[in-house]
Amino acid sequence: MAALWNLWPVYVARYYARRAWDDLPGPAWVKVALIVACLLIPGQLDEIALIALTRACRRWRAARA
Repeated sequence: MAALWNLWPVYVARYYARRAWDDLPGPAWVKVALIVACLLIPGQLDEIALIALTRACRRWRAARA
């Protein structure tokens, strides 16, 4: 199992999942609420809105730093 965890595709998936989690705004409960809301809403527009929100927050954090 440890060998599977260290494979390149698994590493890339873990990296981008962590990056997406860190880019979401707010504390952990807000992040979970956003993800659950996107899962409950049918269609693709909610995922697009979540991506736009994530990119806007990333830009705002970079400008603030």
